Amino acid sequence: MLLTGIHSSEALALVDGVDATQALAAPGVVGCITAADIPGINTVMKAPLLADGKVEYVGQLIGLIAATSQTAADRAATLVIVKYKQHPSRTPIITIDQAIASDSFYEIDSPLLAAVGVKRQSEHNISQTSWQRVTLPSRADCVSNDSTTAWHHANRPNAEIDDIDKIIAAAPLQIKGATYRLPSQQHMYMETQTAVAEPQEDGCLKVTSATQSLDAVQQAVAAVLRLPFHKITVVAKRVGGGFGGKASRPMPVAAAAALAAAHFGAPVCYSLNRNVDL
Repeated sequence: MLLTGIHSSEALALVDGVDATQALAAPGVVGCITAADIPGINTVMKAPLLADGKVEYVGQLIGLIAATSQTAADRAATLVIVKYKQHPSRTPIITIDQAIASDSFYEIDSPLLAAVGVKRQSEHNISQTSWQRVTLPSRADCVSNDSTTAWHHANRPNAEIDDIDKIIAAAPLQIKGATYRLPSQQHMYMETQTAVAEPQEDGCLKVTSATQSLDAVQQAVAAVLRLPFHKITVVAKRVGGGFGGKASRPMPVAAAAALAAAHFGAPVCYSLNRNVDL
């Protein structure tokens, strides 16, 4: 089966109902999945896998349509009617300045570290990421024939960085009193986020994911399906472009595919098109 997502058309709104009647009657459609169908935890990367009761941004995943072809799934998703109500608590936060003014921040945490922490809690305490100041290598270190010394100076921990005022004063070019706002960026890997989930014997599941982080995908699937790690096998044949974009973002895609495979008891492929992926 093939999957297509049902995505929110509103930002910061309450979901007043999801009517998939027309979609379920469409040719080739097998079924529809919402947050109510999740047997485990509806959370991946500290965010809902499927929106439950409210949406926070346009494009947020509300549900999944499974069909016998991608075309049938895509067409059926457009037939789903989602009713919204205005969110009573606050207005949407769109810019960095609005987030600062509202004291609205994300916690500095890595879903990849969290995945490792689940498996190695007894060996390492990595619940918090600590940042250390390091000494920058001098020009003499960089050109030294003693590569070991140069590496030591560049990597030794708990050392103080050089006086930043002196560094700025010695810079040949200085820009003062200017503000540069970095525009948003998107990963543009060759292959979009893709996962195939296949039920196995004894309640096990095989997930083939285009991921750089197999442990993280396994953790996400286990949490959503409420299964132990040993029942989930994650395979990555190859990754069509990565550079970070295939590190944590495959987690919700693989979890959605696994959810559908477990729900319908059949192999499922969930491959985002380019517009949805971006």
